[in-house]
Formats: sequence, C-alpha cells, structure tokens
Amino acid sequence: MAVSKVYHLTEMPTELLLHIFSFLSPDCSVGLPACRDKFRDKPSLARLSLTSRRLRSLAQPVLFHCFPDSHWKNPIHRLICLARTLAARPDLAQHMKYINIRNPLEDLDELDDADKQYVDSELLRLGLPAIPPYWNVDGEGQYRLLPLELLLLRTPGLVTLLLPLDYDWDLHALPQLVYHQDEGAKCHAPLLPHLRHLQVERFFIAGDRFESSLGPVDALAHAAPALETLSLPTPASEDWFPSGGLRLGALRALHFRWGVSIDAGLLAHMLAAAPWLEVLTLDLDQLAGPQERRSKSRSVEALWEVLEARAGTLRELWLDVRAERVPPRGGRREHGLELGNGLMQTLALAQGVGAGHDLGFGQWLAQGLASGLALEFGEESDSEELERDSLADFEKLEVLKVDGHALSALRRTWERKNRHPRVDGFLAGMFPPGIREVTFWRLDGLAMRAAMQEFASVVAAGEYPRLEKVRLAPSSRTDSEWGERWVNQGAWNEVVGALTEKFATGGVKFELAAEEPYWTAGRLSVWD
Repeated sequence: MAVSKVYHLTEMPTELLLHIFSFLSPDCSVGLPACRDKFRDKPSLARLSLTSRRLRSLAQPVLFHCFPDSHWKNPIHRLICLARTLAARPDLAQHMKYINIRNPLEDLDELDDADKQYVDSELLRLGLPAIPPYWNVDGEGQYRLLPLELLLLRTPGLVTLLLPLDYDWDLHALPQLVYHQDEGAKCHAPLLPHLRHLQVERFFIAGDRFESSLGPVDALAHAAPALETLSLPTPASEDWFPSGGLRLGALRALHFRWGVSIDAGLLAHMLAAAPWLEVLTLDLDQLAGPQERRSKSRSVEALWEVLEARAGTLRELWLDVRAERVPPRGGRREHGLELGNGLMQTLALAQGVGAGHDLGFGQWLAQGLASGLALEFGEESDSEELERDSLADFEKLEVLKVDGHALSALRRTWERKNRHPRVDGFLAGMFPPGIREVTFWRLDGLAMRAAMQEFASVVAAGEYPRLEKVRLAPSSRTDSEWGERWVNQGAWNEVVGALTEKFATGGVKFELAAEEPYWTAGRLSVWD
C-alpha cells in the first residue's frame, strides 16, 4: 500500500497556503469586518511568517491587508507603531486596504516620548508647522486624530476607512495638505487615491449621542477623489458649508444612519456636491436634539423637496422617519381611536345614512368608509404645503423602502391636488415604470389598506412590468431600537390573502414581515 507523501508547509502550493492563511486572517468586509472575530489568530500567522523567507513573502501581505479594531490597551501607540512599520516597508503599505476603528481614540496623554518625537518628526517631514509641546494634553480635540492621519498618509492603497468622530474632533495634517491657502503647501497628487468607502461611526459618552463634525469628512473627501460610499451619523449643524466646499463628485451612495437629525439645507448642499448619486438611505429621528431644532427645515416635506435634485440619478432610496405620533388637532377618543373633527363629521354622516336604525360603532364606521373615509393617525403637519405627490418622475428608481410617516406627506399633497376624500388611487400611480422592489415600513390606516388593494390591482393588470417584490414590515429602526411596536400590524392580516393573490397574478411576491433587522452597513447591498 502506497503511503502518500507528507508535504512540509513550505512545499505546499501558493494557492493552498493563501487559503490556509485566510482562516487565520480573513479579508475584512466593509462595515462589519470578519477579521475582528479572528484578531487573536493574527499573532499565530505573524509568527508563522518568521519561519521561512517564502512564508514571509506570502503571509505578511495577508497580515497587513486590514487593521482591525479591537479592545487594545493604548490603541494610539499601536497606530504609531503601524505607521512606523509601513514607513520602513512601503511594499507592505500597498497591501493595506482596510482600516477599521470603532472605539474612540483616547489616552493621548499616555503617549511616551518616543511616540511624541515620531509625531513631531513626521510633521517636519511633511513641511507642516510644529505643534505645541503639550499637544497631547492641552489640545485633545484638535490633535486626537493626528496619529491616525500620519498612518493614513502611509497607506496609498487604502480602500475602506471606518472611524469614530465627535463634534469637536478635527484633522490637523490632512487639511493643510489638501487645501491650504499657500499654493506651495498644497498637495497636487491625491493622498488617498484608492479610498472608496468612508464610514463615520456615531460616538457616545455615558449614553449621550454627539454630533459629528463635517470638517474631517470634508478633508478626507478632498484627499480621496474616488470616494464612492459615505456613511454618516448626525452632522453638526454649524458646519453647513466646510471651508473647502464638499467634493463628492464620484460619490454613488450616501448613508445617514442611527437616527440622524439633519437640516434640509445641509442635505441639499451634500446632494448638490454628488451629481451621480445612485443610493440614498436616511434613518431620520425628528425627535432628536432640542425642541428648537425641530423646525420646518427638518420636516418630511422639506426632505422630499430636497430629494427632487437627485430624481434623475437615484436607483435606490431608503427613508425611515421616527416622528411624534399625535392625534389630529381637535380630535377626541372613540373606542380607543383618536378621531379628528373631519373624521367625526364623516362618521356622523355615516350614522345619518341609517336613519331610524341604531347602528353600532363597527357598522357606522364601515358606512363611513363606504362614503370615502380616509383614516390616519397623527398625520397633520404644520409645514408648508408640498407639491410632490408621487415618485413617478424618479425615472431610474428601482428599490424604494419608505415608512408610513414619510409617505403620508406625499399623500396629503395627492389628496389636495385630486380634491377627493378617497385615496384608493394614491399608491397605484406612485412609482416609476422601472421599479423592482418596494418595502413599506409601518404603513397604517384603513385608507392605506384600500390604496394597497388598488395598487395590487394595477400590478395584476401589468402596470409595473419590472416589479418583483412588495413588502410590509415594521420599522427597522423604530421597532427594533426604540421599542415602539407596530401596533396596527395585525390589521393587515385581514387583507393579506387577497393582496398575495392579486400581486401573484402580476408575477410579484408579496410579504407581510413580522420583523425587520436594522440596516447596518454590512447589510447594505452597496457595500458589497
């Protein structure tokens, strides 16, 4: 019986070795890097790389592919050590594609003299002015990101950067290199020519949410002309127009996550700077921040007006809004429902239809619906009237995910323009012909169920030939994060069978989802 040959590790084919190494140090995926779970295996691969010249040439590029976040002791020191290594080994610097830092860069005051001396020498090498001797103690916000900046300047092949930002954090070296007033100090070649994905994480102290400054984002965008994807938490309101003017000419996807509160003017400025934007996702929290900031410029109506600027380029739009759910003014409670004055008048008419008969609540409510009753909750708005009533002119739109509150702003305009109390046709003409997938989050109201029935009917008649899927689901943010359950979800069970049948006639899959996971960057298709 022949004995198969046992190969030494150094004799294995290159492809097999790289496959083995991938288990010890897997590639970082954007958003949620798999290498974070395998960080403890990296030292094993590092030791293996020291055993032979061949293994070193294969393993070290894998090791330096990603700088993952971890709960290190003194992370600033590790950043400086990595920058030093890349300075000595520029061949490895080309292999670094991902830098993922989720934890705040703290403890600058713990830097030793050698680390501080390295920072000073790097600034001198770059031709930048010297900084105060106690910069790591007195100017924490101004210089907190400086060690990271020096690392970035050593990673010309970087593709993805994830970092936390606070409202008073700023960059020091990059702005002077990319748009300094002195032309002689300006860097003409892109500093980060391959950076395509920038994700800014929200920053918390003791449970409080802080805003993030746009200053560092602006500087990074100037340094990375190929930037395609940008993910942000709430931008600080005072930096509406950064000094250099936002440069997002290559941007294809813009994400606002974690319940942002953004002014429509700032969003308009960012959309104007991104003429080729294809994907926009907004998780908005209108209840965030002080009361004085909940103005018309942060209303859903203002948001829809701003989105019109990208009607010709957007292919995917997600809009989830957490807003105050209040009854219409002048309403009163009947049988557990908040009823506005207009609704009470309609119901009174419905009662009059059966004069001489003592109708129960269910009967006269049904007759009110037959008379054109449109029932919604908390949909009245103090904002200026919106002119948009559909997305039919978003000619390239293929994927739409929208919550009921954002949709209600369009519905109010539709009702005003059509001068009709019934809203059955509202959804039927809502979408462009090329729409492929529609998700409705927290869509409530008897009128919306009637509108959905009409939408299913036109789909069955072939109105939207490219449509593949229609979903009803809880809000991915409001329900999962804030615990505000979609209490009216069960009402859709009454019509789910009829809707499924009608949509199936048009070749469309209909789904009533019980839950919706929050759309982190790792779940967004544009990060693939």
